[in-house]
Amino acid sequence: MKTVNRSLIFVIGIVVVCSFFITCNKDEPKLEGINYSISDIAGNWTATEATFSSLGNPYKGGIDIIQEGGSLKLGIQNNGRFTFTIILPGEADQITTGQLGFDEEWLAVSYDDDPGEYDYLFFDLNDDKSILTISGEGGYDYDEDGEEDHSIMSFILNRD
Repeated sequence: MKTVNRSLIFVIGIVVVCSFFITCNKDEPKLEGINYSISDIAGNWTATEATFSSLGNPYKGGIDIIQEGGSLKLGIQNNGRFTFTIILPGEADQITTGQLGFDEEWLAVSYDDDPGEYDYLFFDLNDDKSILTISGEGGYDYDEDGEEDHSIMSFILNRD
């Protein structure tokens, strides 16, 4: 009887653990969201507003890329691949690549230097699909120490 009980408890334990992983496993983001698909935002975009505001260290403040004389470009392919480029005068271009998708109403971003991990950003697209607004948590290396500082980013981009 003890062997049956131990076996039963073991089997129940395995089922519980497996069901936990199955229910907690989040699906990979998709190219289709609730209201939009990647094809709606595919193309080349140039920022008219691009700011990063430090969340961690108040002394780092933030940066307004456009006000600093720089530019921010975003290229999105139909398969969700993207290239994000920040250009500031006198500095090397900061280029980031990765994969975009949707998780319901969120824009899901996976960076090539951190594959399989996703940031979820707010986004909006105007009616004629010519202005894309993106905001959320991200990173920016304010002090150029090679480490991105935790930030809130906000972009307004016009389709090229």
